[in-house]
Amino acid sequence: MMSTIVPEPVRACLSVGGRRLSFLDFGGSGRPLLALHGHFGEGRTFADLARGLGDSWRIVALDRRGHGFSGRSPDFPVPVM
Repeated sequence: MMSTIVPEPVRACLSVGGRRLSFLDFGGSGRPLLALHGHFGEGRTFADLARGLGDSWRIVALDRRGHGFSGRSPDFPVPVM
């Protein structure tokens, strides 16, 4: 069943390799689903998805490095192929 209210997510962060990664946990009692946004997005992008899935899934949406509330890096090196 589709909920009519977007759940208010809980923001948290963790440190990976010395960089802060922020994420939103939209809650729900179902199985966890990790949502990863595209280049210009952020975790909040998935509010509609969380509302649509209701309590069937627990949506956890990461703010990728340099987006939203995640830490930035002075540069993004391009790997040499």
